[in-house]
Amino acid sequence: RSMVEVVREHSTKVDASAFIFLKDGEVEESTLTFSMLDAQARAMAALLQNRLNEGDRVLLLFPSGQHFIVAFLGCMYAGMIAVPVSLPRRQQGLEKLWAIASNCAAKLILTDELSLHGLMPRLDASPQMQAIPIVAVDAPRAENVAQLAEKWLPPSQHRSSIAFLQYTSGSTGTPKGIAITHDNLLTNQQMIKDAFAHGPETVHVNWLPVHHDMGLVGN
Repeated sequence: RSMVEVVREHSTKVDASAFIFLKDGEVEESTLTFSMLDAQARAMAALLQNRLNEGDRVLLLFPSGQHFIVAFLGCMYAGMIAVPVSLPRRQQGLEKLWAIASNCAAKLILTDELSLHGLMPRLDASPQMQAIPIVAVDAPRAENVAQLAEKWLPPSQHRSSIAFLQYTSGSTGTPKGIAITHDNLLTNQQMIKDAFAHGPETVHVNWLPVHHDMGLVGN
């Protein structure tokens, strides 16, 4: 019925790798097994459920990597709606960020500790963005993950529930958002699996940015 159920089903594969991250595209930096991914997503969801309500929008400002994936799935596990956005590099990027934040009525910004240091000077210059709380969610220690994961409450989701919001780049105008449901996402992934004949042993390599639909959904 939802992507959450799919990930939870795979979490029984305790030692199977879900994601392997390559530093500079060459050196293995970290690995997430399916069971680790499920535990960290439940822990993230528990933190979000303590602050927000189901259906609330959460901006994700991350570089591609482990923190984004855990935050993205954590929003799904919490029944909240993730809004992946590229990190603003210039004033124009900050204006696009505010356009998206105001359009979706974002209640929270999630990022990582390293990105937070670069974001704060820009966000501090924007009174509108200052009103949205921002939290750095670098991975907690394993024992804290286990404790938090136990506090997770499964959300009330079904296939027609919104999984996340995908916004256009805004390169030719104000960014426009599209609501992607769990049904859209599950159907798309099934079509990709069928078209490429993916199986249990398939390994996929991706270098596209995760805030882009081809980097996030197209893989």
